[in-house]
Amino acid sequence: GRERYQAAYPIATQLTASLGLRGFRLNLAVEAATTYEELAALLPKIRAAVGPDKAQALERALLG
Repeated sequence: GRERYQAAYPIATQLTASLGLRGFRLNLAVEAATTYEELAALLPKIRAAVGPDKAQALERALLG
């Protein structure tokens, strides 16, 4: 869990930051996620916001 979290967290913050103002709340949610489970729970929202193509790297980091 921890290794996956550490790999996925920077990808998640980069993706949500790339959304600008529209991703502000999602970005805050990602920054508040301190565990693998909390970050993984945000994956559907992040995927919906950035699209499946951009979310692929995050999915790989989280789900292997």
